[in-house]
Amino acid sequence: MNSKSTLYEGGVQIPQFVHYPNKISAGTKFDSPVSVIDTSATVLDYAGITPSYDIDGQSWKEVIVDGSEPWKNRCLFFEMSYDRAVRCGCYKYLEIYNSRYSNTFRKGGVSGLAHDGQNLFNLCGNSDRYVTEIKGDNMEVGNLIEESPIIASQLETVQECHLKRIRNGEFSSCQLDESPTIEVTDIQEESEEVKDIQEEPEDPEETEALLDLIMYMFGKNSGSRRHLSDSQE
Repeated sequence: MNSKSTLYEGGVQIPQFVHYPNKISAGTKFDSPVSVIDTSATVLDYAGITPSYDIDGQSWKEVIVDGSEPWKNRCLFFEMSYDRAVRCGCYKYLEIYNSRYSNTFRKGGVSGLAHDGQNLFNLCGNSDRYVTEIKGDNMEVGNLIEESPIIASQLETVQECHLKRIRNGEFSSCQLDESPTIEVTDIQEESEEVKDIQEEPEDPEETEALLDLIMYMFGKNSGSRRHLSDSQE
């Protein structure tokens, strides 16, 4: 429980149980990433209702039957305070912005989990299935970013894609084609209107801390978020 209120798996993972005997057989298991934002999309799908507006989530009604492979490598995004993380299939990229304000950094240190500025984890270990924390077998202890920089870079890119889309109020999804090490692809083509959006000029009167926050909100400080504060070095 030490990783609650953090972006480690113990903080973002929750069990989900569904009781719908008329449609879902008892004992059915679906071993692919889903999110709470998928709940409304799935309920509407079972009810045969097509929403008249865009929703941020995907229905798993059909997927739990055919076990669609693309879902196994689906990218899910997480954020807490200034920290962000993205999980695509087995791989997870965790970025800690500033140790002073990061609960993930603090609890990671206490629990013996990797808590550098940039972290890469293989949640499947040497298999193709997610490894739960059993007898200390935690896949977030070791940081793989130096030995797998290409994968880390691709997950960072898909995370930046996600930041850009939510900044512009879009509901399309940033995903990888199949699995990490493959080129990042947007599910929906980026509109020319979005491409032409100009960044807001920086206000020289703002304090450094406020400027950093504004840059974070507009997704302009991806480079600065890659480094820890001086207090960590």
